[in-house]
Amino acid sequence: MVLGIDLGTSSVKVVAVDANGRIAARASRAYALDTPRPGWAEQDPESWWTATADAVREVAKAVGSGEVRAVGFSGQMHTLVLLDDAGRPTRPAISWADARSEAEVRRFAERVDRRTQVEVLGNPVVTGFTGPSLRWVQAHEPDVYAASTRVALAKDYLRLRMTGVWATDVSDASATLLFDPYRRAWATGVVEVLGLDTSMLPPLIGSGEVAGTLHAEAAEALGLPAGLPVVTGASDQAAAACGCGLVDPGAMLVTIGSGGQVFMPLATPVADPRLRVHLFCHAVPERWHLLGAVQNAGLALDWVRRAFGWGWEELYARAAEVPAGAEGVTFLPYLTGERTPHMDPRARASWAGLALSHTPDHLARAAVEGVVFAVAEAVAACAEAGGSVEALAVTGGGAEPALTRQILADVTGRAVRRADVQEASAKGAAVLAGAPMPRFASREAEAPGPTAEAHREALVRARGVYAGWRANFD
Repeated sequence: MVLGIDLGTSSVKVVAVDANGRIAARASRAYALDTPRPGWAEQDPESWWTATADAVREVAKAVGSGEVRAVGFSGQMHTLVLLDDAGRPTRPAISWADARSEAEVRRFAERVDRRTQVEVLGNPVVTGFTGPSLRWVQAHEPDVYAASTRVALAKDYLRLRMTGVWATDVSDASATLLFDPYRRAWATGVVEVLGLDTSMLPPLIGSGEVAGTLHAEAAEALGLPAGLPVVTGASDQAAAACGCGLVDPGAMLVTIGSGGQVFMPLATPVADPRLRVHLFCHAVPERWHLLGAVQNAGLALDWVRRAFGWGWEELYARAAEVPAGAEGVTFLPYLTGERTPHMDPRARASWAGLALSHTPDHLARAAVEGVVFAVAEAVAACAEAGGSVEALAVTGGGAEPALTRQILADVTGRAVRRADVQEASAKGAAVLAGAPMPRFASREAEAPGPTAEAHREALVRARGVYAGWRANFD
């Protein structure tokens, strides 16, 4: 039995996976995403540890702590955790959803030209990534920066608490804007040009390699035996792909959670010359992937349902009562700016096209459509950059409703299948710790249907609304 720990944006999920690859037990615990100022998004690393300890104890009790043989990790990407020499956080973690580093992004792009972004970093320079967030701390909190000697990523902070080992893996490192995914090494030249200290960057250990062993104090907190092997782990998207068995090119995995991610495996590293999507290392050797990153998926729908006082089921039930296209109502879901394909931290959300005849149900329908349209644009950008795909599978809580899958099928023109796995990132963390890797499989689901034309027209309308907003903003 191995444990997989997935440290997400809003909760941690822990699974125990047996020798046959079945999930024997699961638990989750939620924590807050703090927004102390407009555009800021932070989390307290201690809340991650407390939530993880509670969830691990529940799973360990369910399967028997003595049955656990190893622990693996998956975690939210980009989030910056600054530590002192003792491994203590020197400030709250700056989340991937944070947009405060807009000025640092401009300065970053001035020092690191577009060619270098494509040919060395393989990525556009955007807010929320580790490098710009680190530059923000250096510029605006010099005392904090001076007190910080180590950079950690979210999952790596948990592993440090468990083992005392400070390290990361290539899948997470490649999402920092301080890493060369082609060489699978830190981009020291870029780091130095930015005026950052290379000694703050963690050593690299393979995603499936043992980074250390569980020390006694952490073992007591987690309810596990001391001395267990603790595997390095991977970014949540690379881990999710491992949990689904998606390693080789030819298929695409779409995860719809707080954000939306489109994962497209590559046998060779190829960056998008238009820098609409990201090039990252996979968790397995000699594999890379394109990632279309949508910041506002479940995050935006959660805001909508809370604003109206709805539960999740009510949100989707109301949306289903309205015809495709929401009878002219358009929702832009960009509450936190947006990445793929716009790379625009200033993008903002709105409903447009409202008339007296429209009801809250129309707003619900437009919200669901707007989120799925954003994900569909990321699918299109990945396919244009990396080549055609044979299969499109979806996972994550936002993919559970059939309405979501139908809209995605309609606007992409592809059959959309539900990935045949639960808790993909957490299971992938367990796979990296020694659980068997599954064969990539999916269940039959929605194909483009009679609503396709209406959904595509609504997508075109949404693009027009965004273009008009952008023109007025400029």
